[in-house]
Amino acid sequence: MAANTGSTNSGRRNYYNVSYGKISTKQKEIPQDFSEIAEADLKSKVQAVEQVDLRKKYVNKATGDYPFTVFYDSLTGVIQAQEKHENDNGTNLNLTILDSDGDISILQVKFYSKYTENLLNRLLNVDTTKEFTFMPYAIPNEFEIGGKKIKAYTQGVSVKTAGDKVEPKFNKDNKYTVNNLTLPETEQIKVQGKETTSRDKRLDFLYEQFLNHFKPSDSTPTSQVNTEAPKIPVTTPAEAFQPATNVNTKEHQDLPFN
Repeated sequence: MAANTGSTNSGRRNYYNVSYGKISTKQKEIPQDFSEIAEADLKSKVQAVEQVDLRKKYVNKATGDYPFTVFYDSLTGVIQAQEKHENDNGTNLNLTILDSDGDISILQVKFYSKYTENLLNRLLNVDTTKEFTFMPYAIPNEFEIGGKKIKAYTQGVSVKTAGDKVEPKFNKDNKYTVNNLTLPETEQIKVQGKETTSRDKRLDFLYEQFLNHFKPSDSTPTSQVNTEAPKIPVTTPAEAFQPATNVNTKEHQDLPFN
């Protein structure tokens, strides 16, 4: 098992998503020292935009060959390959990672999300042939928009290399402009009559910059994501709670449950 569990190399592929500010995967067995959180309780807390402590937690779906959804704090490794992949659930960013346990991990993140925005903006500031640690977060916050108070999750990703936190390449200090390239603004659009934040232009821009920047690790042969392998559904209720666009998340780059 990967995702920074400290276990030994199993030589297998593991598939991960980002859910509720954690890295999640489906497993046949419950990891040692993990305790259950009822799915109903988890969804209730998320709908109420409450802080959820998912350290060493799992949800028992009680169906299929992989009934346990297990949550991990972080994933450490080197990137072998990347892919922007479209499927029935939408568009994902898939990263093939040789992780610190010696396993191949496929990290699948919803492409047009705050998580991917944070991740790509930080990977632009690292040597992608070197090892890095990926740590998502989702912090409950309350905002005032148009005189109305709204509760929503501030979502993002913390990236570290050699123990040092990586700052985003396009940031407030450089006015979101580097080498005459400016990070596009998010847009407010209506979906089914409800106003929401679109990050499409921003993510397309960051991904283009990442393609120019990305070099696979030379410590292992480059491989492509196996899109025929079983996929974990990328359906995260936390994604439904997009944070307000004017929130400064710089002070929340570490995991929220430390």
